[in-house]
Amino acid sequence: MFYEVQCLYSLGTKMRRPGPPFKGELTLQKWRDGTNAGNVRLRADLLGANRKPATYCLVDAVVVKITESGMVVMGTEVVPRNESSKANVEYYVQTWWCRLLPGKMEFLPEPPRELPKWRRAFEPMA
Repeated sequence: MFYEVQCLYSLGTKMRRPGPPFKGELTLQKWRDGTNAGNVRLRADLLGANRKPATYCLVDAVVVKITESGMVVMGTEVVPRNESSKANVEYYVQTWWCRLLPGKMEFLPEPPRELPKWRRAFEPMA
């Protein structure tokens, strides 16, 4: 679904006014944290133009409230300390106010459909 998302916190500190809105496709998906405990958690991502992340993802996300005009998603924001390291991150409390956008957004192209390997073998050669 396509949403306009406003972050209510900045590096764990509540802002007086919500930040500028990010537009994109909001996805809530299950993911495993990599431990052997087998815990399944919920992750929230906002994909902007060209399917690139519009803002940092939320892990341990929880949909707190759903209203006619949108929903509130709370979680832990994962912020990298620098561009080169995936493991070097900081965690902050974050809350998103998400407003549903009407229709489909023009700047998000459909992902390319790639044929499976076994099917490509039967395609006629040009």
